[in-house]
Amino acid sequence: MSTNIGEEYKLTESLLKDEVGGSPVIAPNTDSYGTIIPEHTKMDLKKQGKKYNFPKTMKIISRELGFFRDDENGWVHFDPEKMERRKVDKTDDIIPQAFDVLGDQLMEYDPKTKKWSEIPESRLLKRKKYIDYAKFKFDPHADPFVYDPIDRKWTINLYKKSDFENKFENGEIQDMSTPTIDILLENIFQTKENSDYFKNWFAFILQKKEKTGVAIVVIGKPGVGKGTLFREIMSYGVGKTNSTTVDQEDIGSRYGSYDLEKAILVNGDEIKMDYREGNSGYETLKKWITEPEIRVEGKFMNRILVENHMNLFFSSNNQVPLQIQPGDRRYTVIEPKEVTIIEICSNMGISREEFIGRLRDERDSFLAGLMRMDIDIERARTCLDSEKKDSLIEATTPKIDLLVQKIKNIFNDDNFFLLNLAENLALCRYNFEIKKYIMGVNMLNSTTDDIMVHVVSEVKNQITELGGVESSILVFLYRTYINPRENPTKIGIELGKYFGRTTSKMYQNRKINFRKFLNFTSFELPF
Repeated sequence: MSTNIGEEYKLTESLLKDEVGGSPVIAPNTDSYGTIIPEHTKMDLKKQGKKYNFPKTMKIISRELGFFRDDENGWVHFDPEKMERRKVDKTDDIIPQAFDVLGDQLMEYDPKTKKWSEIPESRLLKRKKYIDYAKFKFDPHADPFVYDPIDRKWTINLYKKSDFENKFENGEIQDMSTPTIDILLENIFQTKENSDYFKNWFAFILQKKEKTGVAIVVIGKPGVGKGTLFREIMSYGVGKTNSTTVDQEDIGSRYGSYDLEKAILVNGDEIKMDYREGNSGYETLKKWITEPEIRVEGKFMNRILVENHMNLFFSSNNQVPLQIQPGDRRYTVIEPKEVTIIEICSNMGISREEFIGRLRDERDSFLAGLMRMDIDIERARTCLDSEKKDSLIEATTPKIDLLVQKIKNIFNDDNFFLLNLAENLALCRYNFEIKKYIMGVNMLNSTTDDIMVHVVSEVKNQITELGGVESSILVFLYRTYINPRENPTKIGIELGKYFGRTTSKMYQNRKINFRKFLNFTSFELPF
């Protein structure tokens, strides 16, 4: 298709010379790249619901249709509403849509013939004149679009401000009381200490938009408000496009989805993970919670390394949803009340729908309060200890791992031996092998409590002086805590994972066989 340029579009002789010399020619009623912008085409696009989300300085196919060349994935389409990109085919997707939607805008002026001609398909995407090269990055602290004139590429920010953030910045939020949100938080966190911890943790995320390095795990019966808190308050606060929900399959996969690339907040919903030794889910969560970078991949999208901004909030009805190993400082575990939202609504004399409506009325004021809060950064990055967390550690950790960890931590906490193991010993002290050890230390007629006090004292002294523990004590503790009838070979193999070979040495005027810790020295002890 070709057309004669009208009198009003004729170019001056100097401009024609510039075009021949390679400089862009800007004709009347064209954009900055010399392409015609017919008014009827603009109107058609508006009727189609076209939203002008991209900078006007972008090239026409990118600006009007959202197509870009991405070095990591090739040709992609970017949706600024969902902040998502997908791989496309230039022949099947870009070229047909470009000619169909843009029509007469895809014209070039030939100064020799003084005519406008439709751009040949073969040249449409080869020339950077019509479509932009871009890289995509999630950065809550950067501008939405940044152009690098040297590389001639756009950096498109996948972060999008939430409705709450826009209202807060514009001063559109009125202060009001939040009694319904207070009821919800009390039901989930029970104590003021837990509720204040959550507020500080979430305020850090809202204000800093950074990782805390700590995940919150809420374990309780269905319907107590765990999911409601995430959907109606937390996800709303950070923005729907900046939060996502993952399930068991997502965590079990080798790499995360592209949704994790642009997530400040992630909800692990109804997780029930395999906590046997070597499970991949545990390792995946370790990376998600603390690592500065993660690998993600999507359907028909390449695997890429991206910055990790995630903060995790788990909500589960299962009493053992995930594994926490002894000494793991990544998790705060919360146990809510047994009262459901339905029961709360019944006591308040309102429907569940009205309860949710009140949450939505109050949430802007509640979140604004968190934005103004003086946050305790160290507290936000430190987990809370709780009985529920201890029970989760015991339920998901192999007993031998837990025993060795307790031995290493005996200077900080010896209650495990003086209370838990004392109870175990009362049940199995007459086992032949256990009784043999008790006889060897001349405590056959002593109480179980006195025996454990003696064992704890010996372990502390031996770790301090020898950097290890007497072999007979290790076997005694293994049989008392794990299995009193275990065969000696199996015990030796299990202890060998954590301790070195048996060594003989004089200790307190007697020769003993002891084993040193592997990867553990006296310099690591808490004194």
